[in-house]
Amino acid sequence: MRPIRSMQIGPHKVPIVVGIKEVDTGNLGQCTTDPLPEIRLARLSSQWDYTTLLHESIHLISEFHDLGLPEAHVRTLDQALTLLLQTNPKFLVGLLQDQ
Repeated sequence: MRPIRSMQIGPHKVPIVVGIKEVDTGNLGQCTTDPLPEIRLARLSSQWDYTTLLHESIHLISEFHDLGLPEAHVRTLDQALTLLLQTNPKFLVGLLQDQ
């Protein structure tokens, strides 16, 4: 699989930077909107890393839509959405239909 270099989140094309060592305090990822939206990840190779990418994407969605989701809610959503998609692959296929 080719590495993901960016994601479209609403009207924003968000670069994904992998291999950042300064991801602080032991986090596997972080995101920012200043000066521009960006997701930074320590790595992107395992299923866990993709869950981290989903987690950071949820943070940005919360930011873009002024939801103000606290970390605990973002964590709950990343785990719930990962499980939803893993246990219902036909759901994802349906969402991607006609793309």
